[in-house]
Amino acid sequence: HLVAALTEDSTAEFLLLLCHGDGGTIVLPELAPEIERYQPFHGRVTADDLRGFARLDGRVVIATGCETGYHTLAQAILDCGATAYIAPTGAPFGYASYFAPISLFYDLTEQRDLDQAVAHLHQHDAELSMWQLYRP
Repeated sequence: HLVAALTEDSTAEFLLLLCHGDGGTIVLPELAPEIERYQPFHGRVTADDLRGFARLDGRVVIATGCETGYHTLAQAILDCGATAYIAPTGAPFGYASYFAPISLFYDLTEQRDLDQAVAHLHQHDAELSMWQLYRP
């Protein structure tokens, strides 16, 4: 599903990646061997992997996975055409990963721009201050 989400033609302005992350990679779920052998990626998707297939033209990508805000992954997302990327640099406590996108979208619907929405997120607490905004 990740490959489909990152390659499909879409007019959606935002792409929300609800995922697990580790060390600047997207961690993939463990699959049964009979399914796993047909998958293009195993265990994790790296920045270099993304550059090989993702098409994110004109979208803002928001990731919730731990450590998906590393600069290398962010740069790969931007290299694939995203207009912005927002993700945590550390490992936020579980509920923070759900609250961060809700807070961002709340501020956007209140006519705040992306920079203001991220700044507001940072003001909330230490768990939410680890979400970083990257732009090309």
